[in-house]
Amino acid sequence: MNWIIIISIGVFTGWLAGVAIGGGGGFLMNICIGVLGSAIGYFLGGLLINGTAVHPEGISVHSIFFEVAGAAILMFLLRLWGVFR
Repeated sequence: MNWIIIISIGVFTGWLAGVAIGGGGGFLMNICIGVLGSAIGYFLGGLLINGTAVHPEGISVHSIFFEVAGAAILMFLLRLWGVFR
């Protein structure tokens, strides 16, 4: 169930980051980057808060924050590295 929420948040944040940053990768690329960044944020947030990659309580406000932050940071870094022009 957690992965469905992670993918849903990733799709939304990928689309939103593409609109905000103006990613030139296209709609599908923005969504893929959003999902990947969301999964990375979920994993890293779990490590920072719980000391483990798995959130024992499932999806929480903290995990959603880290998912959104992970997707936005990944989109920004790819834009900075010149993947999107």
